Amino acid sequence: MPKAMHHIALNCRDNAAMEAFYKKWFGFERALTFTDPNGNPVVFIRLRDFYLELFKSPDAGKGSAGEGPEVAGGEQPVGFKHFCLEVDSVADYHERMKIDVTFTVPPTTSPALAGVTLAFFKDPDGNIVQLLEGWK
Repeated sequence: MPKAMHHIALNCRDNAAMEAFYKKWFGFERALTFTDPNGNPVVFIRLRDFYLELFKSPDAGKGSAGEGPEVAGGEQPVGFKHFCLEVDSVADYHERMKIDVTFTVPPTTSPALAGVTLAFFKDPDGNIVQLLEGWK
């Protein structure tokens, strides 16, 4: 049986900028860095027992064929939809963070989940992040 969820790996336009974003807003700390076989930096950042592994994507500014529109993170038709961070107050995070990010769903109390407040925003690379308060 698995012991815990360990990490989520993200391809990033600029993994240093992503590290700074998650450190500023959520207190993630650098845990480990190394260079992948192609010479690109890889950074693990940590929040308690949970890690984000940040890869520098060599194709971040290219479309799927290596040309065309810039690619971005976010919901996929199949696969990744979002990840969630539990916080003490979704409203407080929303108030502070709205200067830097656009919330796609402002703080909302879910009718399906009594006592749960949630909000969604996109990080600098377009990955969808949920904030959650009140889960029991």
